[in-house]
Amino acid sequence: FLPFQEIVAHAVLNNKLPEAQTFFWMTGNPAQKLEELTQIGLDLVYGSLQKGDIQEASKLLTNMGFDVMKQLRKICFYTSDQPVRDFLVKVLQEENYFSDAEKEMIDFVHQLENIYSGAPQNNAENFLARHWGKEKDPPSLTAALEVLMNCDEDRVHNGEHRVMLNWAESWDRITRELVLLPRRSPEEFKSCNPEALWMHLSSWHDWSNISSWIAACQSQGSSADWPALTTEALDRSTLCSSYMRNEILDSLARNGVFAPAELEDFMRLLLRLTHAGGVMQKPQPISEYSSPGGLDFHACFVHYCLDHGLNHLLYTYLDYYRLFPSNCPILGDQALHEAHPWFEFLVRCRGIASNPGDAEMIFQASLANAQILIPSNQASVSTMLLEGRTLLALATTMYAAGGIDQILPNGSGGESPPKKVDAQLLRMALAPYPKLKAALFSPLASHSTWPSDVSLYHLIQALVPFDPAKLFGWQPANSLSGPDARSGPPHFSCPDLINKYAVIERLDFCYYLRHERPSFAFGTFLVQQLIKSKTPKHLIQQAGHEAYALALSVFHIPSVTATCVCFLELLGLESLKLRVDVKAANVILSFMSRREEPQHSSIRESLVEKLTQLAEGVKTAAEELLVCLEEAVWDKIEHHSIKKTSSRARKQWSLVAQFCRLHDLKLNTSYLKKCARANDWLQFITEAQMYDYQPAEVLAIVPEFPLPLQDHLRLAFESLRAPLPEVEGQDGRPCVLRHERRPGSPTSDLFHILLRCQDQPHPWRYLLAETLRHRARVLSVLAACFQDADILHCLCVWIMTFLDSSTTGEVTSHIEGSVETHEWDVQDLATLWQVLLRRQNIRALLSGFQLFLKGSPLLTALEVYELCMDYRNYHKAQTKLLELQANLLKVSETLVYFNI
Repeated sequence: FLPFQEIVAHAVLNNKLPEAQTFFWMTGNPAQKLEELTQIGLDLVYGSLQKGDIQEASKLLTNMGFDVMKQLRKICFYTSDQPVRDFLVKVLQEENYFSDAEKEMIDFVHQLENIYSGAPQNNAENFLARHWGKEKDPPSLTAALEVLMNCDEDRVHNGEHRVMLNWAESWDRITRELVLLPRRSPEEFKSCNPEALWMHLSSWHDWSNISSWIAACQSQGSSADWPALTTEALDRSTLCSSYMRNEILDSLARNGVFAPAELEDFMRLLLRLTHAGGVMQKPQPISEYSSPGGLDFHACFVHYCLDHGLNHLLYTYLDYYRLFPSNCPILGDQALHEAHPWFEFLVRCRGIASNPGDAEMIFQASLANAQILIPSNQASVSTMLLEGRTLLALATTMYAAGGIDQILPNGSGGESPPKKVDAQLLRMALAPYPKLKAALFSPLASHSTWPSDVSLYHLIQALVPFDPAKLFGWQPANSLSGPDARSGPPHFSCPDLINKYAVIERLDFCYYLRHERPSFAFGTFLVQQLIKSKTPKHLIQQAGHEAYALALSVFHIPSVTATCVCFLELLGLESLKLRVDVKAANVILSFMSRREEPQHSSIRESLVEKLTQLAEGVKTAAEELLVCLEEAVWDKIEHHSIKKTSSRARKQWSLVAQFCRLHDLKLNTSYLKKCARANDWLQFITEAQMYDYQPAEVLAIVPEFPLPLQDHLRLAFESLRAPLPEVEGQDGRPCVLRHERRPGSPTSDLFHILLRCQDQPHPWRYLLAETLRHRARVLSVLAACFQDADILHCLCVWIMTFLDSSTTGEVTSHIEGSVETHEWDVQDLATLWQVLLRRQNIRALLSGFQLFLKGSPLLTALEVYELCMDYRNYHKAQTKLLELQANLLKVSETLVYFNI
């Protein structure tokens, strides 16, 4: 300790605090103040306790005027130093200073520290793996221990957690259980407090244990693994999210257990039942229910339906549970009958169904029906007559006790007032029906034929849903039909019904595509969409994509796919991709159905899903379909017993290559490998050249050939190179597998040049320039094949390829600029003619004119020159000379004819 602390200790132990204060005052030490001096003394007390010297600590406290036991208890409860706390606990227990509650709390703290600090590592790992995964203690728990227990960092990270007694003193039994539960194994849950255990599991969202507990509680008898679960805990102790709370309550509701709060609120109870199977179940989901008003579940549901006007639902509910006034008293409640006439009518009709022979029941049901028709008055037979419902009144009295005789003057008078009818009132009501009136009141029966005064339509008129004044107007026997009645029976094509009720939908082009009508689809697209569109190209592409997706979704129906192909062609779009994809899909379906025949429908549905993704441009779907297509093609080749390296097999395999090309996938090399293993070099080269495989891919397969053939193929492919990035084919794909240019090999880049010329504004000029650059005469011949090509230009370039360097310089000396871009004309041809004849090189001129100007008289002149100079055949030269003369005469006559 510091020297002044020793002074304080000596002063306190010897009761010389005033002297110490005076000394500190003289020396200017802050300890001169009593508060500071007291704090130093308490620090000395704590230091003595750390050394285990209770005598010195007690003497210090006594001399400072503190209650020793009270102060020691305070230090014990507020210290986070375990040795000091345990030492004080031992001292105070020897003095029997702790109450029973404090002793229990101290035992709990020791248990808590043992569980969290001294638990084996494997137990902790098992617990955490069961709840949250691979972490150690949750970060929030570690942070709480650091802040609230004021532990050193090393202790926290080493798992040596300490709890202050004062902290645990305010915890109730539930809280203590919650603190211990995270370290307990499921085998110990049986002995836990149910409410604390429920709070723990729900707060951790431990659905597996919660569902096991619920299932155990619903089984017969007590569970050996779980405590009893009370419904009160569901309301007070559920700490999970609202979603999981609903999942728990739904699970309990399916087993007939409901939370007390929901049992008190019938609306919430109905909502819960909708998640647990509905109100109509067998057995009834809530058999012993009593609302706060004392009503059972059936009574509450009847009130609910009456309050919300759910008459159809109520009828179904009563019929499902077979409820009648005898087993459900609320159905006979007169107050409800008066408030809801339709309810009384429903109850009476169900009573008739249960007892068809009870006439009184039918009579009461008729009165209930009359109450609906005449809501302003109390229903009775007299009221029906006053309201003009004569036939309904007569039909009702037929089922009263005593029948129709009770309304006659000599009828029995012992009936109740609703069944009493004044005779004069009945006579007046029967005036429109003379036959009925005569039958009831005439003393003598007439033998004459009375006209029919009651028809079927009059009887129907008394029924609520029917009104003969508006229905059945097309039948001549209906005398009640009004002026607005229909003149014919109603049907679905009636214009007025269509205009009033029909849902009108315009049929688009996709409808006609599904019904195999491509021309109608094209016409509909033109009229409905394309004419009104401001971006026709985009709209055409969009319609083509829709037709493409539709065809893939029904690829197994050839007529629909052919319709979509025709529609694409009508739109001016390329249909190759659709045809290839449909054929590939059918090949895959045929292969998979042959392998798994009973599951044909499910295979087709899964294939349609993949094709839908393919239409949406999903790359993985194209790759998966390519794998299936490759397997299906090989299976088809084997199924038809075709040799795998034959031309027929290569034609089958072309579907795979086309699929790869159209979907920008890497070309499959399976066929090339088959050819290499079968030593079929011809098919190997044909396939590689036809589909432009990458040189690296081809050369990688060459080692699979026998050794002698490997060397030949390497020599043949030694000049293979990768494609130039600026050279692309007409369809946008790079041209690969071409030969490098070598000196003295003018046509080594032939395909490269031909493909590139297609991208030039004047392909024939590009070919002629390449002819001079590479000395390749064949390019000038190909250039002459273009319709707009200048034949004279092509002829001059052809002749230039025969000249050596000195002759070329003599001929082109007058040309300014590049020879390759020079426009060759007649003057250039004359120069070439003179130079070649002077050098006696007649063959270049002769072959050029034979190729490009076969009908020219100059060709005959060259032949005469050749016969004289090279062959000395003057006789044949004379014949050719006469032929030249005749040709020149024809040309001169032609020029005269056209005035040239």
